[in-house]
Amino acid sequence: MKSSVLAIVGVSIIFLSFPFTAFIVSGIFRVGYFGYLQVIAIFLVCGIAADDIFVFVDAWKQSEFMAPEIMSDKKRRMAYSFRRGVRAMTVTSATTAAAFLANLVSPLMPIRAFGVFSGTLIPVNFFLVIIMMPPTVIYYEAHLKHKKCCCCCDRKTADGEKITDENNPNKIDPGKETHRRIENWFDEKWNTFISKGKFVIVILTVIWFGLTLYFAPQMGPQTEQPEFISEENPILKPFFVMTDEFPASGDSYADVTVFWATKDIDREGENQWDPEFIGEI
Repeated sequence: MKSSVLAIVGVSIIFLSFPFTAFIVSGIFRVGYFGYLQVIAIFLVCGIAADDIFVFVDAWKQSEFMAPEIMSDKKRRMAYSFRRGVRAMTVTSATTAAAFLANLVSPLMPIRAFGVFSGTLIPVNFFLVIIMMPPTVIYYEAHLKHKKCCCCCDRKTADGEKITDENNPNKIDPGKETHRRIENWFDEKWNTFISKGKFVIVILTVIWFGLTLYFAPQMGPQTEQPEFISEENPILKPFFVMTDEFPASGDSYADVTVFWATKDIDREGENQWDPEFIGEI
């Protein structure tokens, strides 16, 4: 994004997603369980939020290279950016949220709680992106685009003048069609490669699909414990000798609690999201 301001706002959106999601999940959905699985959701939303932010910002930058009637009007540029970016963001966010919500069919309560939390976190992050990023981009374009990294010093031309949209040496000529390097690579080299090698790509795809169909039924569970560390390791060798040559003589047993002379467990008023409540005998 080449802007510390946009990067800070993007990270703030990611972290703001969690309190909003916690309020919706616990306050509206009444899911009070919060376990370790919900904690790792931060790594999931980081990738999805970063993707949404980059898609929107990239669409905004592309609008600067469009027709003169678009690139000269910030409202039209924003309309173009929304039409181009929000569609892709909506599809990715919706499919990801649906995948997490599929955990609701799990018989395990922690898995269901994780599905509710993550399935809510993704739409919340999506709405925060489309609400907070557009005004941030507009403000950055109007006041901070020509500032240095500290946001308090103006960039200047070789003649010592303050850089503006009018005297910007990197200003795009409205009558000239300009593309960035990555766009030229996809437009010229990548599209040419796909067009010329389409039959080879289809044949290789079919071969790969056939190999997966052949080897997939041969997969099975492990028959022996994998050896992550060699027994000849000089640091752990004394430990292996003690466990193999001098095993512990005491036997360990699992505690089992048996109830008898009871009819059933009364689960009236049970809260499925409370792991401590098991009912009354």
